[in-house]
Amino acid sequence: MKRLLVERGVHVHESTEAIALSDHTVRTHLGSVTADQIVFCADKLPRSLTNHFWNYYYAQTFLAISEPLQAAEVEAMFPEEPFQCWDSHFIYAYWRLTGDQRILLGGGSLWTTYAKQDTWSEQVIDRVLRRFRAHWPSAARVHFRQFWMGRIDMTRDLMPTVLREEKTPWVHYVLGCVGLPWATFCGDFVARQIVGEARPHDARFYHYFRENRPFLIPLWAEKALGKRVSFVLNQFYAKYRQVDEPRPSSARESLPTPRASS
Repeated sequence: MKRLLVERGVHVHESTEAIALSDHTVRTHLGSVTADQIVFCADKLPRSLTNHFWNYYYAQTFLAISEPLQAAEVEAMFPEEPFQCWDSHFIYAYWRLTGDQRILLGGGSLWTTYAKQDTWSEQVIDRVLRRFRAHWPSAARVHFRQFWMGRIDMTRDLMPTVLREEKTPWVHYVLGCVGLPWATFCGDFVARQIVGEARPHDARFYHYFRENRPFLIPLWAEKALGKRVSFVLNQFYAKYRQVDEPRPSSARESLPTPRASS
């Protein structure tokens, strides 16, 4: 991906820590960058960069990589074409094929996903592997060579938060994208707003993805229950019980409209 961006004239500054934002300028530990439009789409943004740091929590997840699959094993799992897949458990497993026909498998457990301290126990990923093989007997003999652990950001209802503040409409935030489908959608969505290709109904996404959207555990109650408990309860409700309710036409017409880019 970086190679394709560089070929199209994009400047990539690796290992550069953004530490502060002022007007149109982002200051790093090595210098500063000034731009007409600024997009923050990173995990765990510090307080120095945004006041929205309270809007997300972290999830600890495990990833494992397999040996290359045989053609018959790939066909048994993906008879037509490869997909990004996940199951329907609360702490769900997710998997996809890599370019060299390996399975990249991720998942965790209820206790480690929300844990305060990092956990490196192989028992967690072993459980994910057993459940995966139960789903796919064709992968029973596939050997997984390596696993590692990391953290990702997530919101209270597992939907991303997309923000464009009224006072600084040139600053965009994309927070808590859990999974590649949401990340891809949000990247495309924000890019369209920047280049002037917004669609007529894009305002509804700013409405759905706003930071103060309703949750089962309201924001005022989170201080009493604690962030971790509130996120667990909100996410369980969002996954299994929450539905979108139709709004009256007058309410639909009053949805906020994003301001035009300068």
